[in-house]
Amino acid sequence: MKSKKRGAARFAAAVLLALACVFAGCAGGVDLETGAKIVLKIETTAEHYEVSATYGTVQLNDGGCEILLDCKKNVFVTVSAENYRSANVRVTVAQLADGEHEQTVRLTDKIGKNLQISVSGITKGLRGECGGKAFEARNSILYGEFSEEELLDGVTITADGAEPCVYAFRPEQIRYQTIMAEVRLVPEGKRLVRPFVWDDYYATDAYGRYLPTNGSDVVLDKSYRGTVYVWSTYFDMGKPTTSPPTRYDIDENTPAYPAISTYGTATYREKYRITGVNEEQCEAWEFAECIYYETDGQLYKSDFEYERDDFAVDTVNAVVEKFWLIDFEENSFRSAVPDANREVRFSDFLPEPCEPAYMLYDAYLDKLIVDTRDVQIKYYSGLETVQKTVTMREGVIDKADVGMRFLHWVSFDGGTWAECSVRYYCVKKGDKICMVLDFLMPLTYEMSLADERGAAVSGAVLEGVNAEETDRGRYAFTVGYRETRLIRVITQETAYFVRVDSEDRVWTFDEAARKFSAKITLYDTGGFLMLLNFRPEQLKIECDDPAFSFHKIEQNLYYVHAPMTGEAEVAFSVFDYAGYPVMKTKTYTLSVGSIMKDYGKVVIDL
Repeated sequence: MKSKKRGAARFAAAVLLALACVFAGCAGGVDLETGAKIVLKIETTAEHYEVSATYGTVQLNDGGCEILLDCKKNVFVTVSAENYRSANVRVTVAQLADGEHEQTVRLTDKIGKNLQISVSGITKGLRGECGGKAFEARNSILYGEFSEEELLDGVTITADGAEPCVYAFRPEQIRYQTIMAEVRLVPEGKRLVRPFVWDDYYATDAYGRYLPTNGSDVVLDKSYRGTVYVWSTYFDMGKPTTSPPTRYDIDENTPAYPAISTYGTATYREKYRITGVNEEQCEAWEFAECIYYETDGQLYKSDFEYERDDFAVDTVNAVVEKFWLIDFEENSFRSAVPDANREVRFSDFLPEPCEPAYMLYDAYLDKLIVDTRDVQIKYYSGLETVQKTVTMREGVIDKADVGMRFLHWVSFDGGTWAECSVRYYCVKKGDKICMVLDFLMPLTYEMSLADERGAAVSGAVLEGVNAEETDRGRYAFTVGYRETRLIRVITQETAYFVRVDSEDRVWTFDEAARKFSAKITLYDTGGFLMLLNFRPEQLKIECDDPAFSFHKIEQNLYYVHAPMTGEAEVAFSVFDYAGYPVMKTKTYTLSVGSIMKDYGKVVIDL
């Protein structure tokens, strides 16, 4: 009986000693005689990092972490962060002999971007380098892993007998973890104006002279200077139809290759979660697109994915200060702050006393309007259209002044109206949450027409736009937002095609007047399409006028370069297989002026 009491007393003493060690906080809650503590100092530029260990309790602190072990044993520790290579540390029992081990871990090696470039054209001896590191070439594809800084500095791609392609990626092109691109190499001394142009495309210079293509590409000597038009044709009811051409202005600063297009997968993003969302709320959110996050006082649209009873929210490498649920139709604004684990419960979203408002976004100038001025607005109200004047203060229009959920039109002068459309993102301005509306204000174009000698071309008809001749040889018209038009300038003798595109360098823009201006020269020579009504196996085209030249685009489609007001007889000789082969010749008179007025196309019946 005594021995039993003595054993119970010893057991109670051991329990008390263990509890004393735990609550006394010796060595941070660890008995250094039997347990141990690992102290890691973490040096990194990453905003967030995670630490995991095969054994023990991890406690993060400012500048590192502590790992508490209740017994000494080998421990494997991993420090990781998005966009960085993980740092692995192995701590042995011998290192823990004194009960505590300190070590510095550097998490500084960023994960590179995986770049894959598919190369066509000249591929013999294919090679490339970026940041002094070589690509790996396999089956006409270059593979490599490079940092963002190296990609922004540029890559060089070449092959035996090819003109080197030197290209620096733009920041928006390398936002993916795996980046894929395509490059078409051309012979040395050549310039690739446009790749992958098929047989129904052709190229001309500013004078309408045909420029030969290299197979499926528009390739010119690097010595070429001037304008290149790339035209496309398609058949409508058996007749060739021409689309607006693309203009390229070539000078000594034009690179040998056009910009590289990229696409990719797996963008690095910060992940947050909104928990406690039921299926009904999920369905409403997916259609309303109402989840925003706030960073540095700005609101950003969130991408999200429903997973059972919560949302996984992408925030594009941003630290979220607050999440917002915004319903502009109901004027409802609720917000919640995520916790340290990047989570927020749906029940934590509380109403915010925000005033709803609008901001106008100039879609062409690519900026918000922040002026204070009176603005005319129009919107639908049932079957009626309501028009009123409201005051915009520092770019903000109070929704209460409008009286409707959306604006449909806006005008700054009361005469020119622009259509509004919802951009689906919001801006926070003080105590107001503003829905952003794009407006597409018509742009004015002023085109001065002159011939090769500089004489103004007056009295022309501009087909395709509603133009007015405001001065001799000067025509004004309006075109929609970033719209490309192929208009016909019809004179008394002939007609010309003119491409209207604000992106062309020939146009200059006056932002205050919202007006584009250009001087267009109508050249004495040009070109038109000639379609043969069948595909002859043998064909001979003869013309005594040396000013007429014929260039084959397809089997039965030709491009003819000639004086814009010229006329010539052309003989077409073909084999006729009716009964037995015989050469047959037909003669046609080609009047360029008439053909150009007939949309620049002629059909030859052979």
